[in-house]
This record gives sequence, structure tokens and C-alpha cells, in this order.
Amino acid sequence: MDRRPMDRRLLSGLAAVAVGVLALAWIGIALTRETDRVASIWFANGFLVAILLQVSSRRWPALLLAGLVGNVGANLLTGDPAGLALTLSLCNSLEVMLSVWLVRRLVQEPIDLADGRHLAVFLGLGVAVPVLIVSVTASAVLVAMLGEDFLASFRVWLPGDLLGLLVVVPLGLMRGGSTRWYAQLLDWRLLLPRLALLIVVSFAVFYQTRYPLLFVVQIPLLILVYSHGKLGAAIGIFFVAVISVAMTTAGYGPMALVPTESGYERILFVQCFLLFGVGVTYFTGVLLEERTKLVATLRQSQMQFRAIADNVPAMVGHVDANEVYRFANSHYQTMLGLKPESLVGRSMREVCGETVYAVLRPHIQAALAGNAVQFERHAAESERGLHLMLSFIPDLDDDGLGHGFYIFVLDITARKQYELQLMASEARLRAIADNMPALITQISREGSVTFCNATYDSWLGLDRHAVISRPFDQALPAAWVEPQKAAVMQALDGRRVEVTFEYPHGNGLRSFRSTLVPQPDITGRTQSVYVLTSDVTQLKQVQKQLMLLAQFDSLTGLANRREFEEGLDQALARARRTRLHVALLFIDIDRFKWINDTLGHGAGDEVLQELALRMRNAVRETDLVGRFAGDEFVILVEGIRSDAEPRFLARKLLVAAGRPFLLDDGGEIEVGISIGIAMNWSHEATPKDLMKAADSALYDAKRSGRGTFSLSRPVS
Repeated sequence: MDRRPMDRRLLSGLAAVAVGVLALAWIGIALTRETDRVASIWFANGFLVAILLQVSSRRWPALLLAGLVGNVGANLLTGDPAGLALTLSLCNSLEVMLSVWLVRRLVQEPIDLADGRHLAVFLGLGVAVPVLIVSVTASAVLVAMLGEDFLASFRVWLPGDLLGLLVVVPLGLMRGGSTRWYAQLLDWRLLLPRLALLIVVSFAVFYQTRYPLLFVVQIPLLILVYSHGKLGAAIGIFFVAVISVAMTTAGYGPMALVPTESGYERILFVQCFLLFGVGVTYFTGVLLEERTKLVATLRQSQMQFRAIADNVPAMVGHVDANEVYRFANSHYQTMLGLKPESLVGRSMREVCGETVYAVLRPHIQAALAGNAVQFERHAAESERGLHLMLSFIPDLDDDGLGHGFYIFVLDITARKQYELQLMASEARLRAIADNMPALITQISREGSVTFCNATYDSWLGLDRHAVISRPFDQALPAAWVEPQKAAVMQALDGRRVEVTFEYPHGNGLRSFRSTLVPQPDITGRTQSVYVLTSDVTQLKQVQKQLMLLAQFDSLTGLANRREFEEGLDQALARARRTRLHVALLFIDIDRFKWINDTLGHGAGDEVLQELALRMRNAVRETDLVGRFAGDEFVILVEGIRSDAEPRFLARKLLVAAGRPFLLDDGGEIEVGISIGIAMNWSHEATPKDLMKAADSALYDAKRSGRGTFSLSRPVS
């Protein structure tokens, strides 16, 4: 693969970052007059922090170096000596590094400043702590190198850097949010006029020096926020910050009314104004966006509720405390021919008519009193003569106050018809039960047989009619009763039980399985037990065959422990005949628990499957690869003449496992392995000796720092 286009993109990106930092740093210095060396507002650090928070930490060093180059260049262009330029730039780099490192320590996912936890981490650890540390450091540097006043430098550097981070970082993070910032910018017909109004008003307020009109700027700023949310807040604050600081440092604006000759104090006032504006404006934008989301969520919930209600196979309605319909789904029209919109605003008496209302009234009063009601009625007034089941569910608030009730009406006409048909089909069901290849028994709570099918005659040689009404343990053979007696008692206690047993049948023993199901009455007390007994002799034979075939791990397709141990026994026997050696490699994934805990067991399974594939590709066809459990893999290599061969294989496996693992969700992780190697230098070594030695070698490899291998020898 040609890496040159990628390298060119990387270099051009770093150059763009350096130029961006240089330009923003030069603007910050250019806005500095009264405060001499300390910028009134410093955008460059916020620009770099916003970039670093959105890229992998592996790219931080290069980006930090590009930022340092830009900072040094800006200081040199404005006339600072090389030593001072480098020292101040290192202070800025320290601030950026502290900010992104502290934030990333607590927030691993993409930063969303609308999230309360993310915002708290950003303001506390991403802004306040690093700015405070670096403000003290930089002020001390200015005192040592230029002899400037420490307090004067500190009190301007601190809010200047705070402002830079608070103004620029939210704007930079817009590109990583759920709503793409460029999608909002496409509506330039709304954005540009409002932004132009803000710029004009800001210039007007900060150009004049007669009136304290700072509050006027907030009006177009809030208009921009109302129209564009957090994006409008971030863009608006940026322009207000540039204009206010530039005009104030030039001696214009309301800050000229401050009765002081100190440029520091005027700058402090404008910084306080901007800090207040950042807080009010940005949080207003967040609140507006959250309100918009809540309104959209509520509207979506209403649509979902309507869709669900209209697709429920029942009439669903809501009646308020005055018995007036406030909601009705589409099934009112399907079942009763009443349009839902015609019901809303009408009383139940009006909709149902006096005759039906008189029947419903007691249930309505009970529901309004806070009691759930369910009843059936035959709707003779309907065209089809429906039989309905009605449920009135009280609508209560947290204080238990009623606001009406919900109505659920099911058409159970078909069920009633089925009940009649069920009675007619009882004979057919009896015929089916008598011809099933299973014993069906019903045992009463008193222990007597109340039902049994005709299979009793062929399986047990009993007259089923003679069994009815007799005690279970007396009516059936003792060899049949004893294996099931305890299960019957458990089922009578209300538990579903299964029991498997053997019973002499024909020329030998056959296997049977009984499923015992308790039958409760309306009070929940077990009334009787149904026993379904099947002949599972053939199933048992199939299970035994399947157990013999179960030699491979279901996830990776590798040999399981049983198969591998059999292969190891055979390999050692061959080695004793050929006088060659066998190598056993124990392989363990480093920090596999972290993968499962952080990315989920699905990602862990993907890693196991991919690693199994890579190991199979790395060994010979004659080598045996297996998986014991979890992240433990083993490889058996035969025909070894020296320890150089398993060492070479171990290095090959480390390289194969070291390549990045691509997950199904598009993510990429790096996985390491540790390998323990054991060889049967003594041909008398047993499988246990070899596995113990390999396990010990694996422990040595992990203790050496993981990602490596270790060779051990068996005890024998």
C-alpha cells in the first residue's frame, strides 16, 4: 500500500493546525495593548483543545508539536525574544495537554457539552484546573524573565485563557455532535442576517464611550441563540469576544467609563462581561435545544401512542372526571361504527344512550373512585350482537388523585363461540389422547388417578378403566411408581417437575421421561397434577452419540479440551516411537477481561474467533490447535528436533496477534498474547507433566510483562 498520500494528508493537517494556532495566537497578541505581554483573550489554546478532544490520543504528540510551532511563530512575529517565545509557548502547550488529558481520564466517549456530567468535567478539569496551574506558571515566568508584576500578569492571563477555552472549545466541538454544525450553516438566509445584526450592534456598543450599553449586545445574541441553539451561541460569543476586546484595548467602548487609568482593570471588566455572557448565552442555547428535543420527543411519543393504540386489537379510550371522552382509537369505528374524532368532547351518556349508560354507570362510578373494574356484557344493541369484555383503569396521579379512567374493550365474541365448540370437541380430544404415543395421567390432590389414556393398556398391560379412582401408588406397578413418587409430591406443591427413569419393557430396560404439571384452581391452590410420560429410549441413544461427537469448541471451531487431551496422549506415544519431540504451547490473551467489560462479550467473542483463525493460519496442517476455556488456547506441534522451532512459531503467533482487530461495529482494538512453551525432552514425560510445564512457562511470560513467550521444561 502506498503510504505517501496518507503522509501528505497528515503533514498538510499538521501544517493547517500550526497555521491556525499561529493566526489565533497572533490575534490574541494583536488585541493586547494595555496589558503588554499578557493577552486579554487567548483563542489558540481553545482551538487546539477542541481538536485534541476529537482525535485518538496517539495523534496528540504530533498535534501538540504543531501547536507549539504555531505559538512560537506568533510570539516571534510580534517581536518576542526566542527564549521568551519558546517558554510562553511551552506554558500554553502544558495548558492544552492538562486540559485534554484530565477530560479524557473521566470521559471516554465523544464530548457533549449538553450532557451535565460532560459539562462539569469540562468546566472543572478541562478549564479551571489547567488554566489556574498554567496562569501561576506563566506569571512566574514573566516575573523571572521580564520583571513584570506577578499579580497583574496573573489576573489577566487567568480570565484570558478561561475565555479562550470557553469561547472556542464549544464551537470546535460542534462538528462532533449529533446535529452537524455544517447542516445548520446551510441555512445561511437565517444565520447571516442575525449574525450581521449582532456584529453591527456590538460595534455600535463598543465604539461609543458615553453610555454603559453592554446589555444591548445581549439582545441580538439571544436572537441568534434562539434561532440556532448552541451553534448560534458559540458563533455569537466568538464575534462579541473579538469585537469587545479589540475595541476595549483600543480605548473605546463602555469600559472607558470606568474611573481608572489602568488598562488592566478595563480589561478585567470586559473579561468579566464576556465570562458572564458565555455562561448565560451558552446555557440558554443548551436549554433551548433541550426544550426543542423534549417537544419533539413528546410529539413523537404522542404519535407512537396513537400508532400503538390504533393497532391494539381493542377499543382504547380515555374519559375524564366529568365522564367526557378525551381520546378514542380507531377501533371504535371498526367495532361500533363510531368515528374516534366524533367521540372527543362528548359524554359517555350521550355516546352510549340511556339504556347502555344505566348498565355501565356502577362500573363508571367505581373507576372514578379509583378502583379498577373488569366485566363482560352482551352488546345486543350492536349490529353483530358482540360479546365484550370491558376494563376501566383509573387514571391516578402521584398523589392518588383521579383524572378519569382508561377504557379497554375486547371483542370476545369469538372466544364465547370457541367455548361452545370446545364442549363439542371434547370427544375428539379424548380420541387424540387415547392414540398419542405417550401415557397421560391426571392425579388428584388426594393422590388418586382421575384420568388416564388408552396407552396404559399397551405399555403397562393395565385396564385403564380399572385404574381410575384408585390411589396412584396402588393402581400402578411399584417399579413404575417409585421413580416418580417424589416428583408427584413436588408437583402437588405447585412446582413443574421432570423426571427420567428406566422401566423393564419388552426384552430389556427402556428409558422414560415424565413431565409433571400442576393444575391450580381459581385460588392458586394445586388441584391436580397432569403427568405426560414419553418413551425417550431412542433420544437417549442419540444423546450418547452426540456426546461422542462433541469434540470441537462451538465458538471457534477448534478442538475442545477433551479432543486436545486425546490428541496429546497420541502425540506423546508417537514421539516415544520416533524419538522426536513434542512442543506444547499455552496461549492466553492479555487483559481479555478488559475487552469483555469495556466493549462487551460480543466484541470478546469476535476477538476469540479472529485469533483462532490467525493461529490456524500460522501453524502447519498437522499441528493441533485447541481452546480450553475462556481466552485459553493451546497448540500441539509434533516432530520437533530443537527448541528453535517452537520459538520461531511463538514469534510468528505474536506477530499475527499483534495486528489490529477490526470489530463488526467498525471499531478497532489491539490485542496482545502471552505464550508458555513446554517440550518433552524426556520421552517419559506425561501429558500432565507437559501441561504443567507449559502453564508455568505461561506464568513466567506474563510476569515478564506480557506480549512475549517463555520456554520451560517438564519435570520428568
